[in-house]
Amino acid sequence: MYDEAIKIFDQALNINPNNQLAIWCKAASLRMLGEYNKAIFWADESLALNPNHNLSLYCKAASLRMLNQYNESIIWADKAIAIDPQDCFALSCKGSSLRLIQRYHEANQVINTSLNINPNHFDSLKEKGACLQDQNQYKQAILFYQKALKQIPNDQWITSRYDQCLQALKNIGK
Repeated sequence: MYDEAIKIFDQALNINPNNQLAIWCKAASLRMLGEYNKAIFWADESLALNPNHNLSLYCKAASLRMLNQYNESIIWADKAIAIDPQDCFALSCKGSSLRLIQRYHEANQVINTSLNINPNHFDSLKEKGACLQDQNQYKQAILFYQKALKQIPNDQWITSRYDQCLQALKNIGK
């Protein structure tokens, strides 16, 4: 119901255009709807009010990652991490961007940092599995995918990647 939420945030912003919580929530809702450029615009509006607003920094980093702007995503994730080094979402986002530009060693380090903070962080488990899979470490990837699927059993992306690992292991055994 993100569209409905955005209407409510717009009403709040008509009353107080500097309501940072409403601005950030609008940005986050737009990101969840896949409207990444709009999400970045509103994250920037929030950051104009408070350049250290961690959630807005993460929202911008995650939106940039979804637009395949991985290096920019890393820059914004780093800003969030500088403010809160324990931010598993920002760490996972950075790790994902590093993985997607095939900087696997760095990606693993960042994702491991996140998993040391929270061993059950869903996004970090998913990214750790993907990073291992991308390096043909299928057995290890399966372990992380299994941990993530315990939290969200019907996640289609993870289920697909898990199945790809199983198939790759079968093909290796042939």
